[in-house]
Order: sequence, then C-alpha cells, then structure tokens
Amino acid sequence: MIKLKTMKRNILIFILLITILSACAQKKNPDLERFEGETVATLQTPANELAENFPPDFPADTMALEEILLTTETPKLTELVITNPSGNEILLTVTPTQSISNPYPTQPIGPTQTNGSTPTITPTLRNPIWTGSWNIWFQDDTGDYLIGVMVVNVDGNLVNGTAELEKIDYLFKGTLSTDKSKVDGAWYAGNKEGTFWWQMIAENIFVGSWDERFGFCGEGESLVRPSNCRRLP
Repeated sequence: MIKLKTMKRNILIFILLITILSACAQKKNPDLERFEGETVATLQTPANELAENFPPDFPADTMALEEILLTTETPKLTELVITNPSGNEILLTVTPTQSISNPYPTQPIGPTQTNGSTPTITPTLRNPIWTGSWNIWFQDDTGDYLIGVMVVNVDGNLVNGTAELEKIDYLFKGTLSTDKSKVDGAWYAGNKEGTFWWQMIAENIFVGSWDERFGFCGEGESLVRPSNCRRLP
C-alpha cells in the first residue's frame, strides 16, 4: 500500500512538471517564433560558393540567386527566404559588400595605333601640282639628310626631276598615280641608283622614301623639313 501511494505521488509530480514546461514554452518571445526552424545568415560570401553547399537536386530557380546578385548595379539590403529539399526554410540577408564595374568599358572612337605607329590621314587634293621647284631632304644611309633644290617637270603621267646633292647630280624618273597624288619611280646618281616613292599630303608638301627605307620629302615654300618626312609606300 505504501509503495502504491509513493508511485502515484511520483506520477503526479511528473505530470505537474510537464504542465509547467508546456506553459513556459507557450510564453516564448513571439518575435523568435518567426525564426523557429529557420537558419539566419548574412551573405558575406559569393553566391556561387553558397550554392555549392546545397544538394544537387536543389530547386533551379533558387540557384538563380547568383545571377540576381551579379546583374544588380546598385543592390540594396534584401531578405530572401529559400527552402531546401528537406523542407527547412533559410532566411538570407543579402548585404552588398562591393560594386561590380562594367568589364567592357566604352572605348573612344577615333584613329587607332598599331605597334606604336602614328595613325596617318591621307587628304584628298583637288589638283596636286608637282611642277616647280622643291626644297628637298634626302636621307643617306647614316640617317642624316642631304638638303638641296629639286626641279620637277610633268609630261602627262611622266614625272622628271633633277637635283644636286653634295655636288652630285641626281635624276628622278617616275609615274603619277591615277589621282596624281603619288609618284613612283627610280633615281640615278653617278654609279648609284634606287627606287623612290612620293605622296603629296598638302598643296606644297610631299613625303616619301627611297628604296622603301630612307626618308625623302619636299617643301614647295618653306625651308623647314616636314616633321613626318619619311613615309613608306
């Protein structure tokens, strides 16, 4: 009889403890109930690394989170709730930590340079006139320029020029291009000879080269050598 009473008393005490614990559980902070069963995280790592932690069968639409973050130019603080295959909701607070710049900046439109060369613009001359006297600069194989005066005559498409450089007579024979802005031909000086090429870039200026290597230019009025004297065909 005494053992039966003791057993009943223990059962009553156990029931009373369960009742008290249940009452305390119901008085929990309601603000915390919203997060019950949820995992709260602040996204401080790239979305692609976060996605790798989910199972392979994770919903495809959730995996688009990375694309959303990368294509937003000025992202704002955002809370995202996603569900994994186990049915657990995950609350993500997305905080932008850096701005994403355009990897393809707009390039200025204009002449471009290749291998350090200077872009050139070939003007269109209405009626290039080669006939007359020209102050010329003829570069020798040491890089220095021989200076002299060349007289040019034009007969149809044929061009003839004569000059004296370092007390040596030079003869130039060439042919005009279709638009008459260029002359291509050969030069002779004693027992030496070579080829030459001229291009008129202004009314009184032509630039060019001989043997497709050394500079050869002329000025119809000024005694100042053109800054871009050497030009290859």
